[in-house]
Amino acid sequence: TIDVAIEPKGAGSAIELTVKQSVDEQAGDLPKITMSNSGTIPALSSSISKANLPVDGLTPQLKALLDQATACYAVAKADRVSGNTAADIKAAACKDMFFGSNPANYKRGGHIVKSTDDFSGIFSATVPVTFSAPRYYFTVAADTPGGPKAGDVVFGYRWVDEFGNFQYEKNVVRKDTDGKYRFIGNQYAYPGGTSAYAQRRNFLMQPDSTYLSVGYVFDVPCISGASGNTTWKKVVITAPSGKSLTLVPNVKSGTTTCNYSYFTVPVNNAPSGTGFIRIRSDYENAATAPAKHPRELDTDLAFVDKDFTDAEIEAIPQFGRWQYDYFFDSASVAANRPSATQYFRTVSRASTIANFRQTVKLPALDAAYSAALVTEASKNCSATGCYVVPSNPFNVKWTVNAAAKGMPEPPATYRVRIYGKYGSSNSRTGYEDTNDVRSSVRSTDINCGNGDTSQLQCETKSGSLVFAVPSGQRGYNFATTVGNIDLVSRLSNGSDASHFHTLSKF
Repeated sequence: TIDVAIEPKGAGSAIELTVKQSVDEQAGDLPKITMSNSGTIPALSSSISKANLPVDGLTPQLKALLDQATACYAVAKADRVSGNTAADIKAAACKDMFFGSNPANYKRGGHIVKSTDDFSGIFSATVPVTFSAPRYYFTVAADTPGGPKAGDVVFGYRWVDEFGNFQYEKNVVRKDTDGKYRFIGNQYAYPGGTSAYAQRRNFLMQPDSTYLSVGYVFDVPCISGASGNTTWKKVVITAPSGKSLTLVPNVKSGTTTCNYSYFTVPVNNAPSGTGFIRIRSDYENAATAPAKHPRELDTDLAFVDKDFTDAEIEAIPQFGRWQYDYFFDSASVAANRPSATQYFRTVSRASTIANFRQTVKLPALDAAYSAALVTEASKNCSATGCYVVPSNPFNVKWTVNAAAKGMPEPPATYRVRIYGKYGSSNSRTGYEDTNDVRSSVRSTDINCGNGDTSQLQCETKSGSLVFAVPSGQRGYNFATTVGNIDLVSRLSNGSDASHFHTLSKF
């Protein structure tokens, strides 16, 4: 019933206690109090009703569902599935994970059960997977149009396989006719969601410029093609504070090709390359850092106009409500009438810089790999940055640190991104290619265009594929480059952290 969040603060700590109970998705917040480790416990500002608290026996019921998922993955693959869709799941142990014992009932922000989407492991796992550590977040208090229903439970859990891969997930379950909770998803038709995010921006060619940022990232993928959501005009997001920001797709002019796999936060009134809004940023080493704030130097990124103080960050609710208004066409924009509205809650708030610095031990590029990258990049330096010209595939190697003191395990690295530019020398366009990885691996190959060689950063030369702009689409050829490598990890509280390695310079 009580969520306890503790962060280092000087010689002490800041503590937040939240009462986890039923809450309306469209309005309302969970009751909470904040204090220091040496302070007195303040009174809650609102009364607590027993009727709104979790039902008796909820945690054992959630554990029983996770045991059911473990039993599903223990079934031999040949007996588990016959194809790649929900209809191809054969094993009763797997069907019984889902509401109505029917995987087709599940939907989460437009995602469904299939081999390339949610619960993909059902279709691919070849070793046992154990689901454990249920963590109750809150209960939905009232039916939400196009979304969850009253009584649905939002909770988190952990899975681990026999290869040592692990991850933390969040999902929605519903009580079935037999009284058991089963996976249903949030039932929303469109992707969305806000997560706390933190990043160490590591300047490989200019270490004194390395800085830390905390804030939020938004889950609206940009899907290329006529059937994708690149035709959407914008998504307006309203934060728990009532302030709003707008996400837009960064799409190559005249095409339906996403330059980035996600909707971006506009910078200087134009689509950018970032989906991360930084609410506070501090240099790692203040004594040798540039005199200007990072927002004045890293002008392609999204910063708030004035950094939040620690007190302002600590005042943000852990389970804050974020409203997503989707505008699919010009008519909806002109009328200022959203085509759809959905609601999402965070399960942790943005960290303070001090907490990020002390409790998150990030993965890092392998030392020998990083040194070779810097050596190669030094050959291609300009006043503002350096780059490498990649071959296909582009290999990335990294290492993982031990967990910080008091943390259950190190962050689970699950995504590797490379960023670069393509196009003629006077008209360069940014791009991003990505691989999702298992937490036990320490190396991955990223293929040009994520395997789609029709992407504009790819070209075939002399029978071999290289990252380069197709000469037929430009007056002349100019090499595609890689300037940044990003390692993204999931933390045990459900938030994400990024170790972003850049060859750029201020």
